Formats: sequence, structure tokens, C-alpha cells
Amino acid sequence: MHHHGLAMDYGAPPPPPPPEYSSDTPWPLATMHNSPPPPPPILSYEQRFKGVAHNSTPVVLRSPKVFKFLNKADALYHGIPTSFPKFQSLPAELRKRIWNLSLPDRRLLEITLAVAAPPRDCEQQRQDVEKRSAPYTMKNHLGNIISGADYLIRMRSTGVNSPLLHVNSEASSEVHHIQRVHIPVHGSSTSHASRLHLCPERDTLLITVECKRNVAHVADFIHDVLACDAKGKGILYIAIKSANGPSCEDLPIDRTVIHPLAQAAIASTIQRLQSVSFIRLTGGRRMFDDLQGYYSDLGIPNKVLVRLNRAHPLWSCRSSYKVLPVDPRPVSRYLDLIGCSWDPRGLVRGWRMFESSYNVSPIPSDKMRVQIATAPLVETQIDTLAEARDFREAEEKTWTEAFTEGLFARSPGFLNPDDEESIEFAENHNVIGFWSFPIEAFGPVPEVPHDSYKWDMCVVRDMTGFQSQIELGLFDIS
Repeated sequence: MHHHGLAMDYGAPPPPPPPEYSSDTPWPLATMHNSPPPPPPILSYEQRFKGVAHNSTPVVLRSPKVFKFLNKADALYHGIPTSFPKFQSLPAELRKRIWNLSLPDRRLLEITLAVAAPPRDCEQQRQDVEKRSAPYTMKNHLGNIISGADYLIRMRSTGVNSPLLHVNSEASSEVHHIQRVHIPVHGSSTSHASRLHLCPERDTLLITVECKRNVAHVADFIHDVLACDAKGKGILYIAIKSANGPSCEDLPIDRTVIHPLAQAAIASTIQRLQSVSFIRLTGGRRMFDDLQGYYSDLGIPNKVLVRLNRAHPLWSCRSSYKVLPVDPRPVSRYLDLIGCSWDPRGLVRGWRMFESSYNVSPIPSDKMRVQIATAPLVETQIDTLAEARDFREAEEKTWTEAFTEGLFARSPGFLNPDDEESIEFAENHNVIGFWSFPIEAFGPVPEVPHDSYKWDMCVVRDMTGFQSQIELGLFDIS
């Protein structure tokens, strides 16, 4: 099975149901059990929520500041020596192999392309323009033409640069060998001081633009990655994200503003892609308005229901991650109502129009996945385990206060649905990562213009039938 990028090998038969999982067991070991737990009984709305909420004693978290996360890295390395004095005595090939294994198996690199700011000195600006070569005339050290476009690369992911770069020359050399594609952070710069190091076989690129009118730089960047790869592969794993709707505004769909060489590079890249991931980040895990709309669409307008879906993974800005073929946590009771924010099919439709614009064969649907997670506000991005715990504590506090002094306290019909099982989940089964779904889980993609069609902005899906196909991404966080 191929394990690179955000997608797996989806041509294989579906994996078995999630195995039994214990919060005290490191996640790689938890997946080795063979006996899955029996599915929970299917309860009615009244059994699951109204009956629980009328308990005279409210259910509260027992240890509000102690949240166990599946990502906790120290569980993976407990008891493993942290030094090896005789390392330099090993054969060179074995040392290189160890350096190789020390690098992340997968990285999600979120970059933003921005236009380089002109110098304030008008005379200097005029001289820079005169010195600048015409686009797509410069060549790199491989003898390949590069765009020479005046874009800047702003890295949004953290933990991108490997610590091995600062160990010794041998380790640094191996990092540069594996991450062989070196892109200047300033697109037209010839300096080697600041470069983005990519490994096409391991890295998924999530490319955004700072301004919609500069979307042509996405094409320039795709071209430059291909031109700087000695093996001629370029981007093999790509991700698309839209936080404020279904639009694919970061895709250069309009070919009229794209240089012919960049058009050829895009067409060539699409044909080689191993996976396309559509990332849909929701603004929160508390479900209220979206559930009201969901039941209204089903013809049940008076359904009273609120939920904090604690199984919903929390997004991180960390770059390295792992993927489990199934979610090992007891998530069955949370899968019947999954909030997706905007309809993910809008992104899929936008990608299909992108393919059509460059006259290439559509990527098979089994190479396309939808990643769903909850993203904190920009100023509270989760980069460390401590930040994740702070977020969870604040989230639980806000949830509880909603029923004591907030909106739901003023509406007697909205009762706290928590029970002992949900509280145990809240304390012990937190994850920082994402759920990965096959695109089929969201239904057929309509043949409509992606940017003008009225896509639903509060999509809720029942994913119970896809539980064996839901992968769980885990960001490497400490």
C-alpha cells in the first residue's frame, strides 16, 4: 500500500472496523488489536439526549485541566535511549539510512504566495526593473527554464526545517538529498541563502495566494517546482483549502493569464498527481444552527438538539503528520452528525473545472479525499500540546456556561446532552489532526459552475456507513 501524501491506496479493499483502543496505549500499538468493540446500541434522540439532560445531577468534567491526546509523542519513545555514542562507528550507508528514517514520513506544507514589495526608492525600483530578465528566460543550475516571477513564499506551517540540518555536515547533506527540490523563497532570487526544501515523494503542498489577482503565481510556482526537480516529478501530492466558502480562488483556472510554459507544467503535473486533498476547516465543534437546518431539511423543524462533537479533530499548523487507516477511538456515537461547514463538493467541482481548463484526463475519484477538522482562530493556532490543552479547557468552559448563563440557559428546550460516556471521551480521546473521507461520502458532485452555484454553507452528514473508510491524520506535536 502506498502511504505518501494525505491519501492512501484506495484501490485496496476497505480496512476492517476500528480496533479496540485504550487511551493509555500508544497509538501504533493500539491498532494491533484484532477484536473490535461491539457497536453501541442505536438510541433514539429522546433516549440519548432528553433523558440524560433531565438528570438531577449535571455531568461535568472530573479533571478540567487534564486532557489526554492521542498525539502525545513521549508515549512513542518511552524507554528508548536518546543517545548513541558509537553512532559514528557505524558504516556510512547505515548512518545515512538512519538519517533518512529520522526525517518525517509525511509533511503538509501550507505556503502562501505573495507579490514581492517594491523598494521605496523609486530610482532603485527603476534599476531593478531594468535588470530583471524577461519572464521564463532564466535557467537554473539544472539547465531548466524557471519563471523568474516576482513572488514571495510565506510558510504558514511550522516545524518545516529539520533539526538534522544543524547536527553535522553528513546529516545536513542527507536532508538536502532527500528534500532535493530547492525553491528560492523569493521567486526571482539567485541566492542560495533562503530556500524551501521539498521531497515530492513525501510532501503534500497546500498552496494559497495572498491576493486573488495574483493567482497566476500558483502556475509559476508549480512550474518552478518541476523545473527544480532533477528527477522531473515536481508536485505529486496537492491540497486545496477554502476557509470562507466553496470557491477555488487559489487555482489558476483562467488560462489566459498563464504563461504557455506554466500551462504545460500544470498539465504535466496534474497527470502525475498521486492524490488531491480538499481541506474543509470548520470554525467550531459546537453544533447548533447547522443542526436546526439539518432537521428542517428533513422535515422536522421542531427538533431541539445541540451537540459538542468532541471526536472532531483539531487542526494544527505543524507540518509533519501520520495517518492511521481507521480512527481507533470509540467514535461511533459521533459519526451520525458530522459538521462540514461549506459543502466540500464545491471544492471538488472547482478542481474538476481546473482539470477541464487544461484539457487533461480527470483524476480518479479514489485519489481524491476530503479532510475535515476544526481550526481555532488564527491568533490561537495549535502548535504545541500545551496550546491544545488550553483550547480544550476554554472550549469545555464555554460549552458548560452556555447551559448555565449563556444562550441555552435562556431557552429551556436546549439541555446539555452530556453523559458519563461523553465526559470520559472528552478527557481521554482528544486528537490534533483531521478526518479523511472518500469524496463519495458527500454524494454526487453536481455539474454546476463552482463559483456561482449556491452551495450549502452548513452541511451536516451522517458518516456512520463510512466508518471503516475514515482515516485519521495525526500531527506530530509535543
